[in-house]
Amino acid sequence: MKFLFFLMPAQGHVTPSLPIARELIARGAEVTYYLTDEYASSVRRVGATFRPVDASLSLDEREGASTLAKHGSPASFKDMMPVMFRFLADGMRYAPELLEPVRAEAADCLVYDPMCVWGRFLAGVLRLPSATFSTSYAVGPQSPLGKRIAESVRGPPSLAMVRSLAAMLWSGERIHRRYGLPRLFPTNMFSANEALNLIPVPRRLQPDADTYDSRFLFVGPTGLPREEDVGDFPVQRLAGQPTLLISLGTTPLNRRPDFFRACFEAFGGSRWQVVLSTGKWVEPASLGAAPPNFIVRSSVPQLAVLEHARVFLTHGGMNSTLEALWHGVPLIAAPQMPEQGLTAERIAELGLGLSLTEGLTDPKRLRELVERLDTEPGWRERVAQFQGAVREGGGAARAAEALLTFASAGKA
Repeated sequence: MKFLFFLMPAQGHVTPSLPIARELIARGAEVTYYLTDEYASSVRRVGATFRPVDASLSLDEREGASTLAKHGSPASFKDMMPVMFRFLADGMRYAPELLEPVRAEAADCLVYDPMCVWGRFLAGVLRLPSATFSTSYAVGPQSPLGKRIAESVRGPPSLAMVRSLAAMLWSGERIHRRYGLPRLFPTNMFSANEALNLIPVPRRLQPDADTYDSRFLFVGPTGLPREEDVGDFPVQRLAGQPTLLISLGTTPLNRRPDFFRACFEAFGGSRWQVVLSTGKWVEPASLGAAPPNFIVRSSVPQLAVLEHARVFLTHGGMNSTLEALWHGVPLIAAPQMPEQGLTAERIAELGLGLSLTEGLTDPKRLRELVERLDTEPGWRERVAQFQGAVREGGGAARAAEALLTFASAGKA
């Protein structure tokens, strides 16, 4: 059985798929990824075959991606749309180049991320048994996230949005005329659905879970539990200490030295042992001298830290959110993009933590929220109760089993 994976070239999209690939390979399947070069080693590490796609499709390297975060405020959908429209336009222009190489793979099943437009194109043209793998919530036109996307393009558009939207619509029109595939619009660009749709989110976290039928399989986090290489990170410093983990994720949106310095002021010299991850976009040395109770790194072994953490101040990315809930750690979610805003709302609604949408660089506000979450009764108990929902979906093993069953039915 041979599976092809097509994912948006971004760490938060690629990483959750790798445990599924490993499970498929362990059960005798062959797995091939089409991705940009920076993911070659990760793909090969799980035993899958790597095929390169054009480097310009890497979201991290795209013009404008690193400037989405405005000083003092997160990015809105409207901020993001010019970059995303251009990304989709370029992906559709590139997609036909993959048609014959992918046809020659003679695969049994194609798995694609709804945000990977060339994977969606190949599924439609080649008519292989195809499944989607969403790295966050299921998205439909009437879902909370789908409505946010649609609403984001209302009102006077910027010139950049007009140009990028025109490029996307024209690329979609060309694909429609040549291959007969549905046109791509802002209202449907991330809501591709197939006969099987894998959602690595607990059903209880999906805000409109009751609207999704049996084609949608909520498997929960796919990469947990797992062993983690801590390298030279001083995990021993966390033992017996009230540990606060702070991270805004891995995308260019975490380029927030103002926030990191506010954390120095908020928690320096406090009772907390603070672990602060700056991401690759901010060099720790550029922040100046860190307080003695801080461990500041570009990246940290997050799972190992969460085993000791009492509070996690996070951007609300889905991977980080589920890792915290898996370990029973309450969250303060400071969303840097709209999807994370929905997660922050869900965390607050379910009583699993707090949402921080204003005052990200206010040291007093940061201190108040962290202390509230750690000292008020109820937060930790509710997170502990929610752990069952996080763990019961079956993760990568259930996803792999569903794919094998689906692909076998397609061959029958």
